[in-house]
Amino acid sequence: MLLIAANFLFAIQHEMHLYSFEPRHVHQLAISTAISRLQYGLPGYLGYNTISKTISSSLDHIVTNVYIVDTGLNLRIRDALDLSPSPNYLEATSAYNGTHSLQGLIGPGLVDYYILSFLLFGYQFQSLLYFYFLLLAIQSVIFFLQFRQDDHYIAVLMLFLVAHYMTLTALRFPGNQLDAPNNYRFLPVLAILPMIHICLLALYQHRVSTPTIVSAVAQAALLAFIIHCRSSAYWTLVPVALLAVFALFLRTQNKKLLDLGEMNAPAASPGFLGSLAPRWWPGLLAFGMVFSMGSFYRSQLERVYTTDQSLAAHTFWHPIFIGLALHPDLRMEYSGMVPQDISDYRAKNQSVIKALKTFYFRYVQQGHASDQFSYNAVARKYLALGQSPNAVFGPGAQFNGDSVTFDWTEIQVGLFDREVGKLVWDVVTRHPALVLEEVFIAKPVLFTWYYLTCYIPFKYECAFWGGRNTHLTEPLSLSVIFLGLVFSIMLARKSSNVSLHGTLGILVLSFGCSLIPTLLVYPEPWIIGDAVVVLTMCQLFLVFLFFRAILNKAFASQAATWLTAQKRP
Repeated sequence: MLLIAANFLFAIQHEMHLYSFEPRHVHQLAISTAISRLQYGLPGYLGYNTISKTISSSLDHIVTNVYIVDTGLNLRIRDALDLSPSPNYLEATSAYNGTHSLQGLIGPGLVDYYILSFLLFGYQFQSLLYFYFLLLAIQSVIFFLQFRQDDHYIAVLMLFLVAHYMTLTALRFPGNQLDAPNNYRFLPVLAILPMIHICLLALYQHRVSTPTIVSAVAQAALLAFIIHCRSSAYWTLVPVALLAVFALFLRTQNKKLLDLGEMNAPAASPGFLGSLAPRWWPGLLAFGMVFSMGSFYRSQLERVYTTDQSLAAHTFWHPIFIGLALHPDLRMEYSGMVPQDISDYRAKNQSVIKALKTFYFRYVQQGHASDQFSYNAVARKYLALGQSPNAVFGPGAQFNGDSVTFDWTEIQVGLFDREVGKLVWDVVTRHPALVLEEVFIAKPVLFTWYYLTCYIPFKYECAFWGGRNTHLTEPLSLSVIFLGLVFSIMLARKSSNVSLHGTLGILVLSFGCSLIPTLLVYPEPWIIGDAVVVLTMCQLFLVFLFFRAILNKAFASQAATWLTAQKRP
């Protein structure tokens, strides 16, 4: 509870409940849809245009700038609550000048996140951060109650909260795209602990009881909810699936041994993998919960989501193409956009080793990802075919060299994403070598670059923004205290090595899977927060093992000295 309180107090002290850098459409659509549902009973995850316009007056200037919600957004939210409600859906559609959809930008789960925040903490922007920490506290308590008898699992909980604190202190440094943990780009962090809980239940060798099943259902529900809030959190299902498949594999092998009558044969050395005996039911529960919640959301969506091309679900191919277009050659060929020349950064006096700096800048000079990569590529394709790009971007779209401007209410999102999918296929088939280099070399290099320059203490420089993150001295001190004091006390009780090996394996596996969004899409410092948290957990767990080995050796030496003294006459 001290660790959760430390996270919350840091966020409040740095006014993360008052600021946001999310794209304006995320706030506008989600808040409008949530108020339309709560205050005026509009179903189907639609929002009233009048409410959206009321809120937008406070969002016009926040694409990249800081804004204080008490002087703008919260006032507009209160104004939206005072509109005269209409008694039924049909009359409301006419009285409020029609409705709007989520426009393919966000999922219905994020709207429910806003709805629950407003219900629990009031109609104010601050509620989003309060609800974030409520979910963090709930999943932490469930985790503690389930695994309170296993020291290594409780160590994982504490390491997760310390890692969360360390990442939280660095959020202001990735730039103006991420400034608070309730940002929808950071929400996948809330899926990490439920995922680890389910994975550890698969390794948990104690008797399955009703509290165990209840805790698994609760964590699976939280995992499914976060996944439907932010689709990039789907990577958390990969470790769950791998453990479930491994459990079924072992079960099949044991069945074969029984059929062959070999169970009475001398047992071989189990080894590392053989010492694990995971269960398959936690993984099945997690997948069942995600599928069930997804089916529920699809059943609740208004019919217009399946009949209108402009109201498709969140784009899939669009971010994948952006990640490939980071390569200067691919970007130039498909979008016509000339890569930014940042050679002046290479010449700056930096404290990085020269050879390492040269290696990094070979890939860092690709620059940052931009939605314009896809917009320009689709527009150029249509123009090359003698067709008008307005068929995709709407009648009001304008094409100015390296930029395409349009109104999101006019773009045909489904058609646009399919066109981008064709471009992705064209890139993969025509330039397989460049694709492999971009996915397996450039993107991991960019991930480590942003991690080293944005998320670790006393860094050389904060990517292209400059500055040093001196806030990380606080979480480092906090981690030393918990690793040195709490873990030394925990050594008074011994846990099995199977638990230790399985825990370490799950953390390493989780970090590898957390890189899936980076490899599939692109690494940007404002969307790698969940991977950074897992990576920090792995590092802290290694420190924990180091403390444990030293203290075990010290205690063993002290015990040996005491026994020698007792044997003397």
